[in-house]
Amino acid sequence: MNKDLLIIAIGNKNEKGRALEQQFGYVLNHLGYKDLTFNINRTGEELDVKGYNKLFNDPLIAECKAHKKKISPGTIRKFFATFQKDLDKNPKMRGIIISLSGYTSNALEWYSGLTTEKKKVFKLLEGKDFINFLNKVNLLCSINKIKSSISLITSLPIKEKKILITDRGIFWKITVYAENSDSSYVIFLNSIGETPYRTDIDYILKREKINEEKILRINDRHQIISCLYDLNEKSTSDISQVVQEPEEDVKIIIDELFAERIITISDNKIKLLVEFHSFYLIYKECNSQSKNELIKLMLSPYYERVIDDAIDIIGAKFKLKLDNHKQELIQILKISPKCLDFA
Repeated sequence: MNKDLLIIAIGNKNEKGRALEQQFGYVLNHLGYKDLTFNINRTGEELDVKGYNKLFNDPLIAECKAHKKKISPGTIRKFFATFQKDLDKNPKMRGIIISLSGYTSNALEWYSGLTTEKKKVFKLLEGKDFINFLNKVNLLCSINKIKSSISLITSLPIKEKKILITDRGIFWKITVYAENSDSSYVIFLNSIGETPYRTDIDYILKREKINEEKILRINDRHQIISCLYDLNEKSTSDISQVVQEPEEDVKIIIDELFAERIITISDNKIKLLVEFHSFYLIYKECNSQSKNELIKLMLSPYYERVIDDAIDIIGAKFKLKLDNHKQELIQILKISPKCLDFA
């Protein structure tokens, strides 16, 4: 697992606890546990999750901790005492504590003092273990899938990767940055690496602190690019009216597109850069969106203008003399832009 990958639960105390319990419940269900119950209150005791193995009916109890700070020995000892009572009654009992923030050195030292037999039936899990479980049961896509998804959205390098556990599900928060400036942009994706609903993003923003980073809304970004296909210069105000989004949101995306060298800005007028590098980024993004978006690009004046350059690049790359066949190749690229993948 990537060492720089963070996992946290967001929201108030109740929301964070409930979200982690719910997601851990989904994991247990996929791992073969049934009759899952949550927030069980017993005399002087409280359990977060309880369930039974579907094959052998072996019981399991779990404590879920979504705290910012690492868990101390006292928390572990308290839950272990509850677990030990149940184990005395049923030797098939299993116990798990999951702490997204991990454990203090004293807590780990206390756990290391348990016998080997006890450690087999009483486990401490932390954030990286939970991520592995989520990957294993396909509730979370791999970091490689996320990197691939981000590469279809922006060419800016990734600065930070964070997994957010919420009441509405699991989301990725990816921060990218412009290398020649101090600007950073946040992209949200759902658990399988796709664009989340706007309502989900709004929900996250009410609970996850965003500092100087700017929110990059993927659908808005694509709308802004496509409104520039006509190659006419436009102001941020013009674009705001076309895409029907606030001008402040448009400015954030314009800054990011400029950092990527997809647009040019002159006298506050914005235009798509007619260059193969920027065109290929747009082509990849359209190809990942839908066939309709790809067709819209292919029928645009922008596509008409830039494919001539694409043919020159393909010819130079493979040392081919294509000058006498340009018109035929232009028609082929209009019908099947997949050839651009060889450029």
